[in-house]
Amino acid sequence: MQFTRQQLIFLGVVGAIVLIFLIIFFAGGRRSSTEKVEFTVWGVDGETAWDNTIFQYRKLHSNVKIEYTQIDPENYEEDLVDALAAGRGPDIFMFNNRWLYRHGDKIAAFPPEKISLGTFSELFPKVAEQDFLYNEQIYVLPLSVDTLALVYNRGIFDGRGVALAPTTWEEFQVLIPRLRTINKQGEVTLAAASIGGSSENIPNATDILSLLMFQAGATKTDKRLGTTKIDLDTKAGESVLNFYTRFTSPTSTSYTWNDSFEPSIESFAEDKTAMVFAYAWELPRVKGKNPFLDYAIGPVPQIDPDNSVNIANYWGLAVSVKTLSQNAAWDFVVFAATDKTNATSYLGTTGRPPALRSLINDHLRDKNLGVFAGQALTARSWIQVDDAAFQRILDRA
Repeated sequence: MQFTRQQLIFLGVVGAIVLIFLIIFFAGGRRSSTEKVEFTVWGVDGETAWDNTIFQYRKLHSNVKIEYTQIDPENYEEDLVDALAAGRGPDIFMFNNRWLYRHGDKIAAFPPEKISLGTFSELFPKVAEQDFLYNEQIYVLPLSVDTLALVYNRGIFDGRGVALAPTTWEEFQVLIPRLRTINKQGEVTLAAASIGGSSENIPNATDILSLLMFQAGATKTDKRLGTTKIDLDTKAGESVLNFYTRFTSPTSTSYTWNDSFEPSIESFAEDKTAMVFAYAWELPRVKGKNPFLDYAIGPVPQIDPDNSVNIANYWGLAVSVKTLSQNAAWDFVVFAATDKTNATSYLGTTGRPPALRSLINDHLRDKNLGVFAGQALTARSWIQVDDAAFQRILDRA
């Protein structure tokens, strides 16, 4: 078949156009794989906690530059919100498990191709779904899952002839008179436990109360949010509040704590309190204040031991809706939170309990983290619109 001169010219033009498009396409593909990307990460951890993860990620993505900044935990939320509002916030930041309701508009949901709902459920315990999923979208990936545990002074226990830590609240209450010391003036000189008071000297007071509320069933479902809320206006709620406050009532046989005590962790570290409710991240403070203190970690007491309920407070990683490098940011978060090697490195540096189910299983017999790891599987939490306001309400109560 012979082509006319016009047909040859036409085919030549079409061929040239196609060739140009192919060159642009492949050149653009090469540029996208080597395009320089920079993003910032904020968190409450020391920089060494992220050194290895960042190093390993950059080995695979040499075109990406990552800058991590540690922010003082005391001011972290305020500094973060201010920076995001001013347009100078980080691309990726640590996100508390109780923040989704009030800060969810500041973070971008993960595309299904980055991590699916099924994969999320397989990787992490149920509490992470309650905290970081909304409308079947994933907003945050957990870095660890910390839970409230019972930490007790073995020296005091042994000295008072108490061999085992209490496993139920009934056993806990029976132990109070055996572990405490009250002088002739009616003053508690050795507290059996830091419980019953306000957040003034028990920083975890609201979490202890929330734990009791969950265990007693003093909760209700928020249909709009699809989450659980604490409900004080019930018989169960009233019963829990009465139980909690009896530990600070001088007329109660369970009296053991008052506002004159130092903050609970400090009092425990100084051998002035036999039992304290603490998270794993708080234990380095105990060791720092008293390296020779002989203490052990046990599960928190339960109302029904056959149906354990625990309370969680932990951090994940989120991507800002304002970042210009969302794709790379999502990749980094998935790499940091779901890779077992990276997660192990992070946990080893921070001393936090694991979030990955595979690592939870590996840590169940760990002397320091075993209790926290096991409790993560039965942990609960609830999205608080304003945790500071909730703390003030319970303090007044």
